[in-house]
Amino acid sequence: MKTIYLKKTTTLARRINSANFSNITIIKFYPYNGLIYAPFTPISKGYSTKSNSDNLECVTIEKPGKVLTNMEQKCRHMYKNLPYNSVLKRHDSFVTYRISLSDTDVIHVLYDLNSDNNIQDIFNIPGSFDVPGIYCFLSKNKAFYYIGSSVHMKKRFNRHVFNIKDDKVRNHMASPKFYNYVRKYGMDDLSFGCLLATKDYLMLYGGFDLSPEETALLKLLTQWDLLLTEQFFLDTYKPLLNIATYVGTKESIELSEETRKKMSESQLGVVKLISEDKWKVIKAKSRKSWEKDSLERRNAVSVLHGKSIRIEDCYNKVIEVFSSQIKAAEYLDVHRHKIKRHLDSGKVLDTKLGPVYIKGGEVSSDKPRSIKIRVYDSNKNLLEVCDSLRAASNKYDISASSIRLYYLDKDRLCKNRYYFKTESEK
Repeated sequence: MKTIYLKKTTTLARRINSANFSNITIIKFYPYNGLIYAPFTPISKGYSTKSNSDNLECVTIEKPGKVLTNMEQKCRHMYKNLPYNSVLKRHDSFVTYRISLSDTDVIHVLYDLNSDNNIQDIFNIPGSFDVPGIYCFLSKNKAFYYIGSSVHMKKRFNRHVFNIKDDKVRNHMASPKFYNYVRKYGMDDLSFGCLLATKDYLMLYGGFDLSPEETALLKLLTQWDLLLTEQFFLDTYKPLLNIATYVGTKESIELSEETRKKMSESQLGVVKLISEDKWKVIKAKSRKSWEKDSLERRNAVSVLHGKSIRIEDCYNKVIEVFSSQIKAAEYLDVHRHKIKRHLDSGKVLDTKLGPVYIKGGEVSSDKPRSIKIRVYDSNKNLLEVCDSLRAASNKYDISASSIRLYYLDKDRLCKNRYYFKTESEK
C-alpha cells in the first residue's frame, strides 16, 4: 500500500481526488509551514513530492488559482477593519454568520448543494435573471453545457451574445470552445437557465445607511459566494464547453501558442480610424458635458463671489471683516478650508484669538460684482459693451484666457481688428 502525504487545503483536495493515481490507495494530508511535506522528508516549494522512500510515489499536481484564497483573505480583512458599532459586525448579523463559515459549509450548509444531483435536475429557468447566480447553457441533448457565474445573469447573457457576433478577436474568442459550438449549431440548440441563485448581500442590507467600506464588503462577499459555488459546479459536472478548470481564469488564457500567434498577427498593421460622424457625436457629448460642469462651477463660485467674511466672538461682537476667505484665513492663521467649512454653520472655530464664529456678510462694496468688457475697433471706436469676459469671448471667437492675459487693458490689437478694455460695475 502506498501513501502520499500532502498539505491539506480544499483546492488541493479537489485536485487530488479528481486525479487518477492507479498505484496509490491512500492519500493523507500533512500541513507544515505552508509547504507540502512527506513524513520526515522535506520537499521543495510547489506541489510535487520528492522522496526516495518506497512508500511514496512522485506526484505532480497542478497549482490551483489563488483567486478564492485572495478573496477570502480580503473579505476577512475588510470585516475585521470595520468599526465595532457597524451593523455588519453585530452578533446576529448574517454577514457575521457568513464570515464564520468555511468553504465546505458555504457549499453544503448555506446553499445545500449535493454532488449526487444531475445537472438536468437542478437546471431551471427563474422568473428573473436580474440577480447574481450560476448560469448554464444546456444543449437539447443534455450532453453539452457551459457553466459560468455573474452578479447579473441577464447582462452576462447579453454579453455572450454580443461577443459571438463581434468582429474583434478579443471578444469572439473569449470562450472559444463554447462560442465555436454556438456558431456551428446555433443559439437555438442551447437553453439558458440557472443552476443556483446566490445571496445578494447588498440587497439584504438595502434598508441601512451603509458606509463605503460596508458596501464594498457586501459586494465582495457576493462575488466570493459566486466563485465558490461556480468552482463546485465545475469540479462536480466538468462541463465540456468550458476550457478553464478553476475559477478566476480567462478562457482565452488557455488558447494554444499557435492560436495566440494567429490572433497577434491579425492585429499587426491594423490602424483603427474613427469616422467623421462618430467624431461629431463624441465632440457633441464632450462639449455638452463640459458646458454642464462649467455652469455648475460658475454657479458655485458666483454664490461666494464678492461676499465679505465677518469674524465674531462668542458674544456676537464683530472682530474684523474681510473681503475674501483667504484674507480671513491669514488673519486667523488657519487653513482657508476651515473658513469655508465654518462659514454660516453656527459652529465655533478655535483660533489663536480664541473661539470665534465665521459669518458671511453682504456683497463687499470694494469688490466688483461683474466686469463689463468694452470692445473697440482698430480706430478705437466703441463697437459694443459685453456683459462679461465670456460673452466677449463667444461673440468674437477668441478664448477668454487670451483676452484676459494678452489684450485686456494692454492697448494691443487683437486679430488686427479689436481692442478690449474693462468697465467695472459696482
